[in-house]
Amino acid sequence: MIKIQNSSRIIDNVIFAIFGFAGILLFFLVVNAFDLEEYPIIENMYATDILFIILPVIAIILGVILSVEYRFKGNHGKAWIFFTVAITIWFAGELTYSYDTEVDPQDISTLTSDIFYISGYPIFFVFTIFYLKSRSKIISRKTIVGAVILSATFGIPTLYLTIGIDDELSDFEVLLYGTYPLLATLLLVPSIIAASLFFRGHVGLLWLLMMMGAFTDVIADTLYLTQEIEGSYGAGNLIDVFYLWSYVFYSLGAWSFIKTYRDAIKKNQT
Repeated sequence: MIKIQNSSRIIDNVIFAIFGFAGILLFFLVVNAFDLEEYPIIENMYATDILFIILPVIAIILGVILSVEYRFKGNHGKAWIFFTVAITIWFAGELTYSYDTEVDPQDISTLTSDIFYISGYPIFFVFTIFYLKSRSKIISRKTIVGAVILSATFGIPTLYLTIGIDDELSDFEVLLYGTYPLLATLLLVPSIIAASLFFRGHVGLLWLLMMMGAFTDVIADTLYLTQEIEGSYGAGNLIDVFYLWSYVFYSLGAWSFIKTYRDAIKKNQT
């Protein structure tokens, strides 16, 4: 079993995360201050969209490295395959997203990015299941129930917001936009379970970071829903900071696992 990382490694990850988060936020503030979003780099692509290319690619590369490290075998090997596929699908959603597209259930082309985004959630959920499978004996029913209840506390406000939407959006749009935060809330359940194992010393820093990634996704999806209702979402919106932070959390989680895995191998060899 891989034990919890030493405090120095945790501190290093926290410092890197703080600088990463601050850098992303500062970049968005500068872009908005100078109205750079009024000047697209190319059609339907703006300065802030570059980060939606760079950060997912980093997470995908780390996922591939871990899949290869485990030789695509065992629960962990399969887990990292699903992780990589999920991030890749979300990345496809980022590439096909358009700020100006009006959702039309009769035109599948207007739902391309949504199909990618939504498809990534169940695959990412399978990643969490495979990872936790090897630790199923130390996960109590009480822990599972507690994680479900805690996760629901984040999902209920979104559900209330979705049901309370007025006639500004069609029933299909309400269902579509409400799906995102509810799926993100679902990811919180295994993430909370794993985070509890982290504080008990049964898993590494990876899962605390994964939980934070899922949590920022819930926040982003809920805020995105409110912005869509008001029709005020657009390029450079600060909501995107939370989406980008989730990629940072996922990447840091994968990187911390790589370091822990390789340290464990070196220890076994000596």
